[in-house]
Amino acid sequence: MSSALKSIPGLGNIASGLSAAYNGIRGAMADDPAERNKYLANAAMDAAGMIPVVGNVINAVNTGSELLTGQSAGDLLGGAITSLTGEGGGGGEGGGS
Repeated sequence: MSSALKSIPGLGNIASGLSAAYNGIRGAMADDPAERNKYLANAAMDAAGMIPVVGNVINAVNTGSELLTGQSAGDLLGGAITSLTGEGGGGGEGGGS
């Protein structure tokens, strides 16, 4: 349903903005780094989706990703970030010997 709303000019920006805010809040409140990365990646994609033409491309990639893998592109991106950062995603563990 959300993808359908995002494809309607005008309403798409409202839906993307609300989704970006929701995912950003969920990401900020998440305790698990993998979950946080997933929500923040989805928030970034939703925010970028409000840009004309970019939103169409993101919507197409997201739909294709869901059809092929069963996961949204933001979920896959969040998983990739978690893999690259070693479960942490920033915040350093300090130095040591």
